[in-house]
Amino acid sequence: MAPPSSSESPKVSVGRKYVFLIFGWSLLVGGSLYWNLHQLQHATINTATEAARSSLAKDIGFRNWASSHGGVYVPPTINTPSNPYLKVPNRDVVTTDGMKLTLMNPAYVIREIQQSFSGSAHIKSHLTSLKLFNPVNMPDEWEARALKSFDEGSKEALEVSDIDGRPYMRLMLPLPVTEACLKCHDKQGYKVGENRGGIGASVLLEPYTEVQLVRGNHMSLSHGLVWFIGLVSAFIVYRREKHVTTEREVTQEKIRTLAYHDDLTQLPNRHLLKDRLQQAASISGRNGMSCAVLFIDLDHFKTLNETKGYEVGDSLLIEVAQRLLNNAREADTVARLGADEFVVVLKTLDPLMQAATEQARVVAEKYQAILSQPYQLAEHIHVLTPSIGIVVFKGDQSNVENLLKFAEVAMHQAKVSGRNSIVFHDSDMQSVLESRAQMEVELRLALERHQFQLYYQVKVDSDGRALGAEALIRWNHPEHGLVPPAKFIPLAEETGLILLMGQWVLETACQQLKAWQQHTRTCELTLSVNVSARQFRQPDFVSQVKSAIQRNGVEPKTLKLEPTESMLFDNIESVISTMRELKDIGVQFSLDDFGTGYSSLQYLKHLPLDELKIDQSFVRNLVSDSSDRAIVRTIIAMAKSLYFDVIAEGVETAEQRQILFENGCTHYQGYLFGRPMPIEQFNALMQLNRFNIQ
Repeated sequence: MAPPSSSESPKVSVGRKYVFLIFGWSLLVGGSLYWNLHQLQHATINTATEAARSSLAKDIGFRNWASSHGGVYVPPTINTPSNPYLKVPNRDVVTTDGMKLTLMNPAYVIREIQQSFSGSAHIKSHLTSLKLFNPVNMPDEWEARALKSFDEGSKEALEVSDIDGRPYMRLMLPLPVTEACLKCHDKQGYKVGENRGGIGASVLLEPYTEVQLVRGNHMSLSHGLVWFIGLVSAFIVYRREKHVTTEREVTQEKIRTLAYHDDLTQLPNRHLLKDRLQQAASISGRNGMSCAVLFIDLDHFKTLNETKGYEVGDSLLIEVAQRLLNNAREADTVARLGADEFVVVLKTLDPLMQAATEQARVVAEKYQAILSQPYQLAEHIHVLTPSIGIVVFKGDQSNVENLLKFAEVAMHQAKVSGRNSIVFHDSDMQSVLESRAQMEVELRLALERHQFQLYYQVKVDSDGRALGAEALIRWNHPEHGLVPPAKFIPLAEETGLILLMGQWVLETACQQLKAWQQHTRTCELTLSVNVSARQFRQPDFVSQVKSAIQRNGVEPKTLKLEPTESMLFDNIESVISTMRELKDIGVQFSLDDFGTGYSSLQYLKHLPLDELKIDQSFVRNLVSDSSDRAIVRTIIAMAKSLYFDVIAEGVETAEQRQILFENGCTHYQGYLFGRPMPIEQFNALMQLNRFNIQ
């Protein structure tokens, strides 16, 4: 399947959430401000109303007191003249000491008091009636409405109304006629209990609204501050959550990338490759075009990793990926399966399989040429070659796993064919792959079940005396018997099992040397052990050898290691350093298969060698081939000039031995002296001295 996609970005979702949050916060703060301002206004009205009620309560209280006493006598003055509307006896009297007094009825007293205090506390009081005796008590429009409402049964009149253009809280209460009222008004026809007018108080609202305005401003400011703090807090939280969301998105994107792409090269990985390959098969089924899978493996890449380090290896893989991408068609897919394995899926090839095969070959040859060009890796220039396996297919019936498997089989066949080659898959390759996989399983079991054993082939001098032997590994298969090394050693090298096998051989060889050292006839024998390139390049190889020697208590000089000449191709300085560490404790070295590689004489003279071994390919035709004789003479002369011993392997006839002897080679190994054999047989022949063939 393709990488999943999200319909809405989490960052958009977070932004939308905080827009709603800010909107909700603003509504909340705004609603609170509105409610508080409304409550403040209501409180202002209530305060003004209470002031009016308080004023009326005092006026009514004084009226009731004055009524209960029939009025108040005061000296008549300009401010308190006799009430012309009061028609009662004894209105004006003279005291015994001659002081004139006039009676002020309760209404008159209240009016005088109201006039005296009017405006002092922003309160206007007024006694009024619809049945007037004194024009001063004339009601205004609002008072007239209030008095009428009393006649209709209202208990009070309360309203905000303007007086002289200024707002007042106006309150009026009815004045019912009491028994005390009849003293002054019995001739006006009043009856107890009926409404004779009203008493009102008007409180100026401006002082209260000014306080309301100040408090409202403070309230608005505090709400604004709270709103701003909330807004800033929300913004901070939003930024933090946005950052977290962004990091989460980046992490999720990395996870998606890792799930479908190679972390090192950013190419599609196996998961995404299978999806692309399935798409190619489906498209091929619809349009009838052919497709191809190119399985590319880099030759000797493991050697580069082991000698130059993984950082250099990773740099090369990145460069390989870039070269493949730069030369791929837009419709094609370039993927990395892992390690040094790459796959290219070619789409829309010719409908005819023969033509499509040729097109795939052309593309593969282009990739082969591109990948074979030198790589600049730090201060080093490295050259490698690719092995390419190809499978061409058509239609959507093709199984993706099988296509990859067939291409891989072809790639392995390309390696078997000598590497740096292109091979197309055929049905016979599958059986080869299955056999190889089965052998790998059986090899691992062989290590666990101790199915390996060492065979020993004697080495002799020109007098026929045994100098030692070479330890050669054999696989004693429970079903197939002895399996030749040529069948399983290459696979062990490729899978890494050679390291475990090499450790076992080294340990077993040291155990045998210890056994030989217990007997006079064999105590001076040397035992040669072949060392693979991978084994030799291990960082702890020196400690492995030293531990085996110390653990078994053998003389280091009796152990002879035989690296091959091909080992000198890479990182010669490291090879020399390793050899010298072991040479310092007495271990000997013999350069195996000498003459078959491309050893540099410049390096050869620096190698701490004890011996050169002439490869059997030069010995085989020594009697009949003058060129081989010339090569052998040269090797012997060079060995002597470098103060190396020289030994020839593969000596099978007395004629070969004689020619070697005449040219100065006095150490031999081959069937003429003895085949590789189990240790019991070797020891028995040593006791009989049967290796001497003078």
